[in-house]
Amino acid sequence: MTKILTVLITLITATFTFMFGCDELILNLLYILMFLMLTDIITGMISAANNCVFKWSMLRIGLFKKVSTLFIVAVAYQIDKTGFLAGTMVLQKLVISAFIGYECVSILNHIEIQGIPIPLILKQAVTKLAKGKRQ
Repeated sequence: MTKILTVLITLITATFTFMFGCDELILNLLYILMFLMLTDIITGMISAANNCVFKWSMLRIGLFKKVSTLFIVAVAYQIDKTGFLAGTMVLQKLVISAFIGYECVSILNHIEIQGIPIPLILKQAVTKLAKGKRQ
C-alpha cells in the first residue's frame, strides 16, 4: 500500500512540475492563485446560499473555469519554456498575476453581495489592479 501511495505522490509531483515548472516565485504565485480560487468558490457558495440562488450546476461550471485557468497557466509555462519570447520566463508570471487580480475582484463582489462593507481603499486598489491587467 505504501508503494502505491509513493508512486502516486511521485506521479502527481512530476505532472505538476512538468505543467507549471519549479521556480520558487512561480510556485508562490501559484499557491496564492489557488488559495484565491478556493476562497472565490467558498465566498461564491456562501453568497449564492444567502440569496437562495445556489445551484450545483453553477458550482460545477465555476470549478471547470478554475481548472481551465490552471491549464492556461500551464500553457503559458510551456510557451515560456520554448524560449519563444526571446528566452524570458515572463509570460507565466503575467498570466498568473492577471488571474490573481480577477480572483480578488470576484471575491470582493461576492462579499459585497452579502452586504459586508469593503474599505474604499481596498476596493480602489483591486479595481486598479484588474483594470491594469486588462489593458
